Amino acid sequence: NGTGAIPTPSGEENYTLVFDNYHSGDQSKQTDVLVALEFENTSKDFYGKGNMVRYGGKFYLVGKLVLGENRVATANWPTYYAIPPYDGGATNKISRVFIQDFMTTATFKIGATSLQKALVTVPDLRSSQTSLGLSVDLKWQPGLSFETVLGQ
Repeated sequence: NGTGAIPTPSGEENYTLVFDNYHSGDQSKQTDVLVALEFENTSKDFYGKGNMVRYGGKFYLVGKLVLGENRVATANWPTYYAIPPYDGGATNKISRVFIQDFMTTATFKIGATSLQKALVTVPDLRSSQTSLGLSVDLKWQPGLSFETVLGQ
């Protein structure tokens, strides 16, 4: 479409559950998060990073969610309950990419040279000392459904 935006079915948003990525080391330097997105090649064969991506084949592009200046403003921290990590029972207000009870939004774009770095194998996101990665599946499948009576 010329904008570099990644299309989603019917333009819908995609939600993925992830864990809080608090790093207990140097608290002033919370880690960035690597993400891998899976795509299917619906065009012609092309060369990615070290391999050819065949028509109909899956490939992966890696990106990084950089905390940088994207910090949770002090006014946004809840005052009526505490969010881990705790500081004497209160919220220790340390910004990070994923925080319990906060919704992180990411917009991914394919740049002019992004496909040159396409991988045909699932990348190991742990190799950069990252303990949490995100893989986006643009098609949700129905899961289990429960109905239970409490107190029995």
